Amino acid sequence: MLGNLILYLLSRAIPVMVPVIRYDSSGNKWYTWNAEHTGYSFRYFIQQHRLETLTAALWLLILVGLAIAFLNRNFIQAILRKRPFLRKRNPASPSLHPDDCTDTQSGNSYQEKNR
Repeated sequence: MLGNLILYLLSRAIPVMVPVIRYDSSGNKWYTWNAEHTGYSFRYFIQQHRLETLTAALWLLILVGLAIAFLNRNFIQAILRKRPFLRKRNPASPSLHPDDCTDTQSGNSYQEKNR
């Protein structure tokens, strides 16, 4: 996705030759190319710099990634198990702060036990 974003941003920063579209009296569309007529277009940027294959590969990678994520229902759950900081915290769960911990056998808090 980052590759497509970079290509899009470059297409908005680098001017390329774009066609001038004119209509005749019968309504036919005519494209006229002039090197002095430039603009910012993702489509013509990709064509002018011959990036069609790269763009297609990047879009294919995005589609494959989305397919894997949607087809494998345990995919997101597996990620959350590996990275617990991404999970929503249950407000009913006990705090893991040392000040809140007590020794269940002696009843002493963590602070009192380690003084």
